[in-house]
Amino acid sequence: MIWAEGHLLQSGKYRIQWQIGGGGFGLTYLAKDVHLQRSVVIKVPNRNFYDDSDYERFVRRFKQEGRLLEQLSHPHIVKVLDFFEDIPCLVMEYVDGKTLNQVIKERSYLPEKEALPYFQKLAEALDIIHQKGIIHCDVHPSNIMLRNNEPVLIDFGSAKLLKPSTLTVTTTMNESFAPYEQREGNPHATLDVYSLAATLYFAVTGQKPQPAVNRKMYGDLLKPPPEQRSRLSNGLNQAILQGMALEAQDRPQSMQAWLKL
Repeated sequence: MIWAEGHLLQSGKYRIQWQIGGGGFGLTYLAKDVHLQRSVVIKVPNRNFYDDSDYERFVRRFKQEGRLLEQLSHPHIVKVLDFFEDIPCLVMEYVDGKTLNQVIKERSYLPEKEALPYFQKLAEALDIIHQKGIIHCDVHPSNIMLRNNEPVLIDFGSAKLLKPSTLTVTTTMNESFAPYEQREGNPHATLDVYSLAATLYFAVTGQKPQPAVNRKMYGDLLKPPPEQRSRLSNGLNQAILQGMALEAQDRPQSMQAWLKL
């Protein structure tokens, strides 16, 4: 679904301003809530999904996720404001700030003492959505915003319910931050554990970790964080390495278990 600037949705409630992103799942737009005079973000499925044999099942699943996400209220999770029934769309709050990726580009890396509180809060937020049966499936530095020095997890367009489905977990993977088994579907909390640990690796070292797919297929070794950035604590190093264990069964099986590290 491609919308031009000025396109109106929901009987004129929302006015499209411009497209701000597009991936395997769908397109993301900055829009204006005309009634409340505020900026919002609208995510709509990619046109490629329309001809898929599982499209109707996907729509039902997406609607179920949308209703669940609307119920969430957490300072470190982007708030879902609205959900369209006619066209499957998520309307989310616009988070003003910089992405973690932008911050690292500017500063090279984050000191451990600064990074840890961010990631503890993000892990607690992910634990809450896991308890609702939702796996984010796309945690990486560009999907974490820093707003008033507080982290906010954004972009639930790739989120998948824990319930079994013939649909794949996501159509695209951010290779440096996704576990290799994400290609196979079967969403589980360990997917987000891996991705958050990999994002923490990037935050404190300034370097992207070796992709899990290359580790699995070619035997590439993951460089321990202290080899990339000295003076990291052993506890942080172990939390990252255990969270990024190549095989899912070797990782902490929940966000709570990872937080204990």
